[in-house]
Amino acid sequence: MLREELLIQNSMVPTHQPKSKLDKITICFDLSTQLALRLRQHSQQTKKAQNSLLNSIIESYFANIDNEHNHQNARDFRKFIRKDISIPAVIELKLTTNETQYKPVHIFNISNGGLGIRMEEKSTRVLENINKQTPFLIIFCIPTPEQIVQILCRPVHVTLNAVTEIGAAFLKIPESLRTTLSRQFEF
Repeated sequence: MLREELLIQNSMVPTHQPKSKLDKITICFDLSTQLALRLRQHSQQTKKAQNSLLNSIIESYFANIDNEHNHQNARDFRKFIRKDISIPAVIELKLTTNETQYKPVHIFNISNGGLGIRMEEKSTRVLENINKQTPFLIIFCIPTPEQIVQILCRPVHVTLNAVTEIGAAFLKIPESLRTTLSRQFEF
C-alpha cells in the first residue's frame, strides 16, 4: 500500500503546467513488500519498466476520476431526481397540419418536474414534432387512487436507439396532481 506521505519537497513540485508529456519530476515513496512484488511481477509480465507501469496506473486512476466526475455532472443537469417506474401511457400530439395523433408509449421514470418515456414509433412526422419541442399531452392511469391523469409536457431531450427515449418537462400540472404523483411514486 502507498504510504500517505509522499516524500516530495515543495521546491520539486512544479508550479506551472508542463510544456509536454516528456516533462518529468522524481517522486519517492514507500510501498508494502507485497505491493512491490506485485508491481515487479506485472512489470516483468508486461515487459514494461516499473516507472512506466506506475505512470500508466496513475494516469488510469486520474482518468477514472475525471470520467466519474463527468458522468456525475451529466446526471446533475436535472432539477429533480427521477424515480424508475413502468407504466403504459398514450401521448396526444398535435401535428403541424392540424392533425392529432395518439401514440402508445411507456413511462420509465418520473420526477416532480417531468418524466421519461419510450416510444416504439419511428414516424418521421411524429419525431419531427418531438424534436421541435412541440408540447404533447400524456395520458396514463395511476393505481392508487385509480385515476386517469393528463399532463401537458414539453420534450426536452430525445435519444434515438432501437426505441425512442424522450425526456419531457411538465408544463401545466395542478399542485394537487403533483402531490398525488409524489405520494404515488415516492419522489
